[in-house]
Amino acid sequence: MRCTTSGRWRPIGLTLGLALVLSGCQGVRVNTNLAQVVPTVAAQAGVKEYGQSQLNREETAILGALRAEGCLARAPGPQESAAEAFRHTRGRAVAELKGQAVALGGNGIVLHRCQDRTLGDTHCHYLSECEATALLVRRTP
Repeated sequence: MRCTTSGRWRPIGLTLGLALVLSGCQGVRVNTNLAQVVPTVAAQAGVKEYGQSQLNREETAILGALRAEGCLARAPGPQESAAEAFRHTRGRAVAELKGQAVALGGNGIVLHRCQDRTLGDTHCHYLSECEATALLVRRTP
């Protein structure tokens, strides 16, 4: 007796085989920090930079002092100056300050100072260290 199968049973077999393979992956867990990064980046967009005078206004609550660093590991290429490299490192530091302000419940910062240094280190050639104050500014409609 010869047993033959028709083509109509193939999709069911593939589905059953796929289900068996996937069920073996039930306990697999993938950990990423994407859930932390995406909301932080979105929230940073709503953080405004204010001048020193904002610190004394009635609608402003001071949440705390902030400090952050921005680093660039490579020396600038022939087309990039040290000033451009420091613009990148300051941008990274300010983005970090805004993220810290969001973590404190703030919607603004007052940038007090940024200090730029050339370290020449292979991990951090250009460094910007910045200090700010986190604010919660009650915006009136």
